[in-house]
Amino acid sequence: MRAETIISSVISASLITGALLGFNGHPQVTKKVSARADDGLIQIEMPNLPPEPPQTPKTEDLPPEDEAVPVTYAPPSLVDIPTITPDATFIQQIAPPPPPGIEQVKGVMTIPPARPTGIGQGLDRIFDLSQLDQIPLARLRQQPIYPVAMRQRGLMGEVNIGFIVDTNGDVRDPYVISASQPEFEIAALQAISKWKFRPGRRSGRNVSTRMTEDIAFELE
Repeated sequence: MRAETIISSVISASLITGALLGFNGHPQVTKKVSARADDGLIQIEMPNLPPEPPQTPKTEDLPPEDEAVPVTYAPPSLVDIPTITPDATFIQQIAPPPPPGIEQVKGVMTIPPARPTGIGQGLDRIFDLSQLDQIPLARLRQQPIYPVAMRQRGLMGEVNIGFIVDTNGDVRDPYVISASQPEFEIAALQAISKWKFRPGRRSGRNVSTRMTEDIAFELE
């Protein structure tokens, strides 16, 4: 009984040793193990163990070759460009044609906002009304042509004109001092340019005189 126990222990130890050597990849060698029992010497021949196959990685651990990894790209940022939205409600007003029998104002005249420079160039000394012995008197007054658009709208107004009456009684260099409506200015300037005066006098002779006149636009 004791001899069998010893033999079993030797065989188990041999098998464990052979398995360990097989995992380490070393060639297997047949060994003879001797064990001594009380009743004599017992020889045991160990069988050759087959080599362990090389371990390969599992297929499930590797990513598939045809599986593409999605790459996320941020879209390019757009530059803010101010846009101009046209006003769809804008409607250009077209002036209606003048009624028959009313003459249209012709020509364009530049109207300065204040007394222009160079007034009275080419004239002798220019006097104010307070410096005269006799002030100029109007002999011919030309009525202004009422602007068609203002007449149709029923608008009235007044324009204050500055000018010079020369020694012949003619109007020189008229300009607008003030106007209730800018649309009346050109008509007032054209009208005052056609006025005729008896010239002002100082020390018994005709002189050039600074004057102002109001041109009224009234509907009958």
